Amino acid sequence: MEGLRKAGVPEGAGIDIPFEKYRQLLHSREGYFDVTGATTIDHKQARALHDRGVKFVDVRAAKGFVSGHVPGAFNLDVATELSRDSLSRIVGKDEEFVLSCHGKTCPDSAYASAKAVMWGFKRVYYFAGGFPAWKKPDTRSRRRQRVKRTGHGVIGSSKTMCSLPRALRAASSSGVKVSAVRPWAPTRCASGPPYRPVREK
Repeated sequence: MEGLRKAGVPEGAGIDIPFEKYRQLLHSREGYFDVTGATTIDHKQARALHDRGVKFVDVRAAKGFVSGHVPGAFNLDVATELSRDSLSRIVGKDEEFVLSCHGKTCPDSAYASAKAVMWGFKRVYYFAGGFPAWKKPDTRSRRRQRVKRTGHGVIGSSKTMCSLPRALRAASSSGVKVSAVRPWAPTRCASGPPYRPVREK
């Protein structure tokens, strides 16, 4: 964006607010921005909002957007398309919505959030991590996938017998039917006597 300004390229139709004015809402912190009037969120909060049907507006250029984006997101290039009118065609002034871009190294969604606040939008979420953070794996999902099996599950190993009750509870909560535990040698847990696994029939 700074390069575009130096080159004299207009910042979309949103030039009704000069940079010197909306920069007052931007505060740098640990490589990210805080935007006065907007709520900064991480990838877990972003996913929760997405699950609720909150709209996402990606302010990257079309090339970046096409290469990958949050499912269902709208694209308004901050340099050429973002304006009060174009944003109003997507969300209402009192409607929740999320603004994102390339992530930590990209200030565009912070700029867009500051503009949106100054345009009078009241429920702006600034997704600082952007699409790179969105792609970050959900560790809870990966744990569930390790436990879950198609049909009947088989749980247990010589290394995990002490955590067998926890594994069984995890399998039960995932709807997995546990048919047996593999017959490894008895394993002594630090918290109690040896555990003797049930042999498969």
